[in-house]
Amino acid sequence: MSELEEIREEADWKRCLEQFDYFHDSILRETYLVSKGYVMRDRRMFDDATCDARLIFHSQDERSPVLEMVLEGVTEFRIAAKVDLEPIMKFSGDTIELALGGDAERASSMIVARSARYRLLGSEVLGEKLIIGSPIEAEPANG
Repeated sequence: MSELEEIREEADWKRCLEQFDYFHDSILRETYLVSKGYVMRDRRMFDDATCDARLIFHSQDERSPVLEMVLEGVTEFRIAAKVDLEPIMKFSGDTIELALGGDAERASSMIVARSARYRLLGSEVLGEKLIIGSPIEAEPANG
């Protein structure tokens, strides 16, 4: 599998867009958000307000069918259940803003993070199978 490429500035974002055909005929297939905070078994809490996110996009483009994007230091994460992908990325100091539906849908589909990386994956990961993982069914806490 190829290494993740950093997106540090507009030129990097443009390269990502070009490689993934500007998200033409693409869908957001999977999202995964992990908080850096946790509770130990002895109930001590380690609270951290940031998260990391992983996004998987599928495309009908034969040259670049799958894009994986990793965002670290996420402080805002909003994704509408259905979004027409026209992503824009803005850089401001040490913050990256990714609006998946462009300026028109900033309020419903926005991720704010400290850093962003991406890589293209092959057609072998297309289809119904999930890359990040299967949904886990858990027993109710009092069940």
